[in-house]
Amino acid sequence: MPTFSNFKDLLAIALTMSFLLFYAYHTINKKVLETKISQLEVKNSQLISNLKEQNDAVMKWKEASDLQQSKLMKMEKDAKNKMIESQKFAYKMMNQDVPHDCESAVKWAAVQALEGEDE
Repeated sequence: MPTFSNFKDLLAIALTMSFLLFYAYHTINKKVLETKISQLEVKNSQLISNLKEQNDAVMKWKEASDLQQSKLMKMEKDAKNKMIESQKFAYKMMNQDVPHDCESAVKWAAVQALEGEDE
């Protein structure tokens, strides 16, 4: 049976061992966590870089899309104006007196076509 002084020595050794195990566990755990943090920081920077590249690509696509949209709107406006001009020209042509003899009608049509090109 241990004596009181042996019990104190055993208790001191047990506490010292507990402290050393506690310190070793936390030291190892700290290094593991630091390694994981470092790995996550690298992964995070890669993800940020990828995100910036994707954002740049999206912005370029949006700029191209906006340019195409403005071109389309201009083309629609031009087409609408041409349609109005064509309708006016057709109305004008349909309301004119066309000569009945063939030779005069051909000359008249040629003159009308040239005038239509000028307008």
